Amino acid sequence: MNGIVHSAGMIADNFLVKKSKEEFTEVLGPKVLGTYHLDEASREEGLDFFVLFSSIAGAMGNVGQGDYAAGNGFMDQFAGYRNGLVEAGQRRGRTRSINWPLWQAGGMKVDGATQEWLREVTGMEAMQTGTGLQAFYRSLALGCDQMLVTEGIKSKIATYLQRIRIFKATVGASTSIPHAYAKAKTEAAVSLKELQRYLKTVLAAVLRIDTSIIDLDQPFVEVGLDSFLGAELIVQVNKEYGAELSHISLFDYPTVREFSQFLEQEISKLPCRSTSPPAAPLLATATLHQTLKKKIRGLRTMPGHHGHTEDKIAIVGMSGKYPKTQDLRQYWDVLVNGRNCIDEVPPSRWDVDRYYDPDRASKGKTNSKWLGALDDVDCFDPLFFRISPHEAEHMDPQHRLFLQESYRAFEDAGYSPTGLSNRRCGVYLGISTNEYTSLLKQSGILSAPVTSNSYAIAAARIAYYLNLKGPAISVDTACSSSLVAIHLASQALLRGEIDMALAGGVTLWLAPESYLAMSQAGMFSPDGQCKTFDDSADGIVNGEGVGAVVLKRLKDAQDDNDFIYGVILGSGINQDGKTNGITAPSVNSQIDLERSIYEKYKIAPETITYIETHGTGTKLGDPIELEALATVFKEKTIKKNYCGLGSVKSNIGHTTSAAGVAGLQKVLLSMQHRTLVPTLNVTSENKRFDFKNSPFYINREKRIWSVPPGTPRRAALSSFGFSGTNAHMVVEEYLPPAEQTIPSRQDATFIVPLSARTAGQLRERARDLLDFIYTEQQPNNPENGQKPLDLASVAYTLQIGREAMEERLGFIVNSVDQLVEKLSAYIVGENNINDVYQGHVQPSNEEMMIIGRDDDMQEAIDKWIARKKFSKLLDLWVKGLNFDWNKLYADAKPRRISLPGYPFAKERCWIQQRSVNQNPPTQYHVDRTFKSIEDIINSIGDDTIKTDQAVMALKRLV
Repeated sequence: MNGIVHSAGMIADNFLVKKSKEEFTEVLGPKVLGTYHLDEASREEGLDFFVLFSSIAGAMGNVGQGDYAAGNGFMDQFAGYRNGLVEAGQRRGRTRSINWPLWQAGGMKVDGATQEWLREVTGMEAMQTGTGLQAFYRSLALGCDQMLVTEGIKSKIATYLQRIRIFKATVGASTSIPHAYAKAKTEAAVSLKELQRYLKTVLAAVLRIDTSIIDLDQPFVEVGLDSFLGAELIVQVNKEYGAELSHISLFDYPTVREFSQFLEQEISKLPCRSTSPPAAPLLATATLHQTLKKKIRGLRTMPGHHGHTEDKIAIVGMSGKYPKTQDLRQYWDVLVNGRNCIDEVPPSRWDVDRYYDPDRASKGKTNSKWLGALDDVDCFDPLFFRISPHEAEHMDPQHRLFLQESYRAFEDAGYSPTGLSNRRCGVYLGISTNEYTSLLKQSGILSAPVTSNSYAIAAARIAYYLNLKGPAISVDTACSSSLVAIHLASQALLRGEIDMALAGGVTLWLAPESYLAMSQAGMFSPDGQCKTFDDSADGIVNGEGVGAVVLKRLKDAQDDNDFIYGVILGSGINQDGKTNGITAPSVNSQIDLERSIYEKYKIAPETITYIETHGTGTKLGDPIELEALATVFKEKTIKKNYCGLGSVKSNIGHTTSAAGVAGLQKVLLSMQHRTLVPTLNVTSENKRFDFKNSPFYINREKRIWSVPPGTPRRAALSSFGFSGTNAHMVVEEYLPPAEQTIPSRQDATFIVPLSARTAGQLRERARDLLDFIYTEQQPNNPENGQKPLDLASVAYTLQIGREAMEERLGFIVNSVDQLVEKLSAYIVGENNINDVYQGHVQPSNEEMMIIGRDDDMQEAIDKWIARKKFSKLLDLWVKGLNFDWNKLYADAKPRRISLPGYPFAKERCWIQQRSVNQNPPTQYHVDRTFKSIEDIINSIGDDTIKTDQAVMALKRLV
């Protein structure tokens, strides 16, 4: 075989808004997939040529052919890409892309009226076969990557092409433009700066002012641009660039900087195509190959278990706190070691002795004194979130906990506040209790701010802080709240209502009233142990928790090179309706829900090898849940005892609104470590369910989560609210395609930046990173899937996925070992460490703001990046100069990874509580005299009056 000619194609003309996704894919397929697969199949062949039959639509566009133009545009760019591979020795045979016009004898026909319109408007006529053959042979002899061919009235064609700003040359019956790409590429490289200079010049002319007084970030209205002058400005811009902008765009992009960025995007959409660039260096070509493969994934069905990504949701970040843990790494330690985190209710919550009585019949008492309690629920970092300490004291601590874990979840996903602002990101929070209001009333506070204890505001706080533009929704379906919230977020993503979501739940138990009611209802396990699936199961144990996950459409996460914990294959919710009682579960409703999810998303129960059950450890609920699962599974498989069952409630208690997210995070961590963790307190299986003849077994010990090679682990999880609202979900391990991994060069140098609000938090952040590296660099264990830590990913995540704060620290390193060495030196207080930079940034650093806006400085920064002068960059960054870190990587961007979150300050933010067994304060008669105040102060010193009583007395003097 000496050569390949790719001439396949099809059209399905219609306006873009009327095209279906299937039509779009059918038109793109022959052009994109055909080109790609022909190249892959012939990569070892000794070809002389590889010719792509593109279309003039790829260069100029055509009404109704947006998809066809895009496919041909792909061919045009692929020609240059493949020629780069030829020069690198990875392919043979020069590549040509020919932009053909309409052929008179071709397979794609148009009617006579359309031909007449083409001749009248463009001067082009249907090409004769002889002309086409002549052009084809000429293309093989020319040295260009791309050639555009036309036939018709030469002068008209030239005028038309000039008008749409494709070429500046004379165009004839057979024309090649070998240097157009270089010119277009040069213009694109400087376009933003050129646009800014041009806009300042035109704006100055319209307003009759000097360009020197126009600031890039000054609103147009402040320099005197009204609607009439704005219209004049737009006329000039449209004339210069051949655009069709409306003067209204000046209101949407009201500064030179914003408008120039908008204009750059609009110009890029204009019908401009040209010949391909010179071959790129080998590294860039390899990077392009990775990008090409990644983009093509969206147009074809991938092999294995990631066939259709359109209806799948990726979990790209998460954070959480549960009993006896401060983060998810400690949570995993609890799970994998089978720790029981249930203790007596802490004295800081209420006086257990006053309210506890093992006799459930005792009035005003509870037969449970047990709780899986969170630590530090009274602590918060209010100033970090620009909340006054006074407001924070009156705020439901559930708001505060979810706010902090939400921020950490976004950090874990590798997204900074700057990257999130204005995004269509929704917030979905499961929350169903607020016991802090009871404490406020006990303390005599009857007028706390209305926002402090609102369920709606609980979800809105992170949206407000980060300027998120998706909906903020609080969900209360009791025990199923957080899994319902995650389902709602997933559906909103699939419907295209949002592009990213944060979802989770939070629960705290702060006052005894709920315990009293639950005890009277017979809900509690008297001994404080959750015995899920055990024959002695006798009730629930309360637990506390807060968790959040960040969600994106799988395709988007793949394209953005996100770290993916797992994939939600399908989820659903329903309601029990009328049962034996409003809180009684329904086996039929659970069966209907699970069956519908497996059928809708084409999930075979046989592929699910673990289920994180609702499993509250109740006599009625556990057998009903097991019976429903068994019914659905047995409809599709006869396999027995292959699917493990577990419940995290045996470790941490029933966290109600946070139960779903706690279970999901347990599943994701188990997938990450390829390990199933033990379910506690099972000594004798529940006799109300036949485990032996079911698909299930209770996982009572730590074990490797084994699956056939190349097969992703799959798990299901359930949450059933006593409201009757049920939720079920199936999650799959994410197996990234091999080509996604772009290894770092051994000799590469990286900037690793850290920042924090305070110097102490900066040092803590450095310590957390060092601890993380030590943990990750432990000898690899093939059973838990650990891989060597990628320095490029660490650097990239800290650069683009963290907020740049006042206290800054940066390291220039070329290995993980070197980073460890420098982190260690900094933590112990060494000075003058080589290639380590530290600085403090003032909140309003005008000098750096001016430097950052200076065009010459931006050009200097670009040169430093190109020449890898990282010391200059880092020195300015620690002093307050911010720049686009992405410029360091061109197209070869590393993957975001999970790194430690922000070390928030632990300031006590809690109302002054009166002890529950404390007698009412003595009523002191206080005269309005100095001596009376002095007496009160002396009483404090003599311990004859309590401090809070003294404060109340002093207040009455004022």
